[in-house]
Amino acid sequence: MVLTNGWDRGSRKAAAETFHLDWEDFSDRHDLSFPAFDCGQITLEEYLNRTLFYRPRSFTREEFTAFMFAQSRALPWLA
Repeated sequence: MVLTNGWDRGSRKAAAETFHLDWEDFSDRHDLSFPAFDCGQITLEEYLNRTLFYRPRSFTREEFTAFMFAQSRALPWLA
């Protein structure tokens, strides 16, 4: 996700809508976990454990990860 919009607020909002997540809970958990993920202190697996898969979900990690990566777009000034 380098030099892309990455996992920005719009992408997370789309994920919350698509996967029927509680936006406040997801957003709070993201805010607590993303700095460590962004700096390489935790893996994507750990980020997902902290933000989503701390309880059973109706979707898989693979489905969510595919959605997450599909949101990544090159920054406009790079196109």
